[in-house]
Amino acid sequence: GRRDLLYTEVVENSHKSLWNSEYGDKDGSGLSMASNLHLDFKWLHNTAYVYWQMIDEADGWGMLQANMESRVLSKVNTKHYVFAQYTRHLRPGMVVLRMKDDSGANTIAGYDEDRRRLVIIGINVDKEAQDVSYDLSKFSQVGDGTNATRWITELRQGASEGQQLLYAKKTDVALRDRKFAL
Repeated sequence: GRRDLLYTEVVENSHKSLWNSEYGDKDGSGLSMASNLHLDFKWLHNTAYVYWQMIDEADGWGMLQANMESRVLSKVNTKHYVFAQYTRHLRPGMVVLRMKDDSGANTIAGYDEDRRRLVIIGINVDKEAQDVSYDLSKFSQVGDGTNATRWITELRQGASEGQQLLYAKKTDVALRDRKFAL
């Protein structure tokens, strides 16, 4: 159903916080999950998000694939690393910011006022690389002249598992005039 109507009914009219307590999909790449996370952050403003099946025998359903009978882990799905982009960086107490985003629901941001930390998570649903830029001029202090740290999970078609950037740290984003581009 429509996420905006659910938010109005549950949060605004009933004055309750909203949890997504049962999400799962069979896409081991994590792209479907990331797309749904972004839509939920944009429209539902969840205060909790639970992936219902961390381990599964079927390919793609769990973050991890395993033989349940023998208790042997056989595969870490890329979905696990995609989920880490959210769980390791959007932390409890952060305020999810509304962003002007011409690309639809492909960017979300969280801000921790006490630590003065901004987290931006973007996804690219296209097959080709995209150039994106962010304007941070609404913030009173930005580390101009420094490089921001970013974490990347990159799915390259045709690349072997060892060639994927599953959860890689990079410090190649230059902050200039309260802006940066990727």
